[in-house]
Amino acid sequence: MKKFIHIDDTDFDVAWGRIVKNILNKPYETTKAGAPIFDSILSVDLSKEAILQIQKKTLHPQFPFKYVSQYSEEFTYEYQEEYEKKPDGERFVYTYFDRFVNFHGVDQLKAMKNGLMDQKKSPGNRTLMITWSPKTDVISDTPPCLQWMQIKYIGDGNVEVFTTWRSRDLYTAWQANIVALIQMLNEYVVRPCNCKIVRYVEFVSSAHIYKSDYEAAKEVRIFKSGFHGVN
Repeated sequence: MKKFIHIDDTDFDVAWGRIVKNILNKPYETTKAGAPIFDSILSVDLSKEAILQIQKKTLHPQFPFKYVSQYSEEFTYEYQEEYEKKPDGERFVYTYFDRFVNFHGVDQLKAMKNGLMDQKKSPGNRTLMITWSPKTDVISDTPPCLQWMQIKYIGDGNVEVFTTWRSRDLYTAWQANIVALIQMLNEYVVRPCNCKIVRYVEFVSSAHIYKSDYEAAKEVRIFKSGFHGVN
């Protein structure tokens, strides 16, 4: 039985290091699309300095993906406009941004901004976006990993962000995904409503590290901001 891991931290880089070490500590082995993985159930709660690190794109020095700024550009309307010009054969099965702004004819980002404005007047729980389309995703070999995002206004211009994932590559993708999603929300939803993000929470039903990444992942150290090693 795979274990449940909860990480509550105010440092983005420390959180990633702790997640990696927890998954590799007495790991549960299974497969994903035929590839061996070490799998866990995960919840993460980030606040304070961690949010500032995310917004500054401050990543753990051992995080393997080095093109976070370029990846974040894919979560923009400008990229989406060029993406839609590509022939079908050159498109991905899905992109998160395409699902957010072109989901059954609905621009969910614009709806989320309107929902946040409404929340500032009257609290509610309906300000969210979804990615899962049963008609196509239940038979797809590569359905979306991120299932939904929700934002919650908590007063004084402060917003909390919640995400739920069916599957999550914790070693090579975790920090990059969060940076891109938070940048997107700040640009199109949160800052236009004169708000700021103060907390990020996620739940993952399959948080995994590929067995092929094991040798590199086991070398991950836990670093505080400023990249000073700690035990």
